[in-house]
Amino acid sequence: MKKNGLLIRVALSAVFLAGCAHQEADQISVSIGGDAAGIRVTHHAGGETRQWSAAGEEIDALREWASGLDCRRAEYEEGQSPGDAEGGEVYDFVLTEGDGPDFSYVINGADGCYLLMEGVWYAVSDPVSPPVGE
Repeated sequence: MKKNGLLIRVALSAVFLAGCAHQEADQISVSIGGDAAGIRVTHHAGGETRQWSAAGEEIDALREWASGLDCRRAEYEEGQSPGDAEGGEVYDFVLTEGDGPDFSYVINGADGCYLLMEGVWYAVSDPVSPPVGE
């Protein structure tokens, strides 16, 4: 039953903005759907928050970046997730045109990058900052 539930979740996620393609039990590939025409980007760092919109070629660059991330599911006890750590920076990506869930890219040091999508944490084994600018 658990296996069927996992397969259903993986199949449904492929429809969304940051869909998951099943590669191994806990590994995902991130993709930004071709129908994404606008993404609101919010960057939190050093106590400051900046927000802007990505469109056109910026979305293409984000699509290429996201598809190149190597992510594996990671579980944390309450209060111990990467989002609970002090410092670091966070990029929030919200689809403004099209369907799909929001996702966040958390950077807690050069080797401590994580993806948060639909409430599930993924450790990024090949961290690269997203290609976005204000």
